[in-house]
Amino acid sequence: MRGPPSSLDSLLESPSPELRDLLTFVGENLDDDDIPHRMKLSEPIIRGFRRECARLVDGMQVLILLGIHFH
Repeated sequence: MRGPPSSLDSLLESPSPELRDLLTFVGENLDDDDIPHRMKLSEPIIRGFRRECARLVDGMQVLILLGIHFH
């Protein structure tokens, strides 16, 4: 069961009409079609998260092999 939506979940949802209007109003040369759908936003975020997790795991494995312990 999921808890309440996080702010990240809110950012990844399709922008509301009001937010679209605001973004097109404040953005120079920004059209409605320039605002990406939530899947266009979530895919690079998830890829970056997985890449950083793998990098951290690799770094910890090196430290473990060198005998450096975490306390």
